[in-house]
Amino acid sequence: MIGVLARLLARRIPPCEHVVPLLSRELDGPLPPLRWLQVRLHMALCDVCARYRRQLQWLREAMRAVAEAPLAAGPGLSPEARARLSRALRDAA
Repeated sequence: MIGVLARLLARRIPPCEHVVPLLSRELDGPLPPLRWLQVRLHMALCDVCARYRRQLQWLREAMRAVAEAPLAAGPGLSPEARARLSRALRDAA
């Protein structure tokens, strides 16, 4: 019975190489329901992909924090240059 269930799950759960791009895409927006379920089932069985998703989420949050942090003024940076850099970083986000 367990062997049959394992074979059935193996056919429904995509391998890591298919899940990794979906993990990145999921950060940009929701996945279709079936894909979302497949990814969740895979991560329940694969610690490596679950860890990779946590790392992606951490990186996204860290980059957001850097983008939202006020720009530190350097010793020789004019106020105009600081304003241009701040605008450029804000527009790039």
